[in-house]
Amino acid sequence: MTEARIPNSNDHETRFDAEREWPLYEVFVRGKRGLNHVHVGSLHAPDDEMAVHAARDLYTRRNEGVSIWAVRADAITGQYDDLGLHAAFSM
Repeated sequence: MTEARIPNSNDHETRFDAEREWPLYEVFVRGKRGLNHVHVGSLHAPDDEMAVHAARDLYTRRNEGVSIWAVRADAITGQYDDLGLHAAFSM
């Protein structure tokens, strides 16, 4: 008889499956004193709502963020001029 194995968060196969099956999100946070959102990291999530919840848990502490964005990485495009001063993004 074979026992069912419950995967845990430290299981390499579980992490690999999530990375392969869940989309990648880029996370941006605007601080209380900030005027713009700053890229703080990336995560994999099954949907937009879970991405925002996970982003809040991972990238904000003590309510320092005023606003948080979790954007699917495949929805971000960019273009930069030669000096790197202008960026145009479309989602």
